[in-house]
Amino acid sequence: FAKRSIDLAFVLDTTGSMSEEIAAVKTTIQKVAKSLSDDQTEVRIGLVEYKDRTDAFVTKTYAFSSDLPGFAAKVSRISAGGGGDMPEDMNAGLRTALSELRWNDNAVAKLAFVIADAPPHLDYPNDIDYAKSTREAAHRGIKFYTVAASGMDQLGQVVFRQMAQYK
Repeated sequence: FAKRSIDLAFVLDTTGSMSEEIAAVKTTIQKVAKSLSDDQTEVRIGLVEYKDRTDAFVTKTYAFSSDLPGFAAKVSRISAGGGGDMPEDMNAGLRTALSELRWNDNAVAKLAFVIADAPPHLDYPNDIDYAKSTREAAHRGIKFYTVAASGMDQLGQVVFRQMAQYK
């Protein structure tokens, strides 16, 4: 009897204003993994952190792993920094989650929690926007769940509602 597989990803804004949310995600990774894991289910967790184009890096990928304590140790070093203007390069974070994380096509659930306090830049030239990434995710059976952290403006709330409602 084969184990069911669940892929759980976090797409996390790690700019300067997100330190509280980053700490909460680190704690949540442990709790969620423990509550979903059992003898018949394998949980794999992955994470993409994103910032903005003016920062030291735009995205950083933490590959899916079922070694949850090891994964938690890896992401324990994530810290808030960078940013500056209100929008961030969320589009790059979403694109990276779809292109660099190796999603299990046979997983019974593929979930990505997008956590941010700022909307995506909609003004970058030659960018793949959140709507296109959301459509691609839906076609691949990946469901985006959005979590707006404190300070999210109206545009960001609209973007997150659009992403969460897409089927």
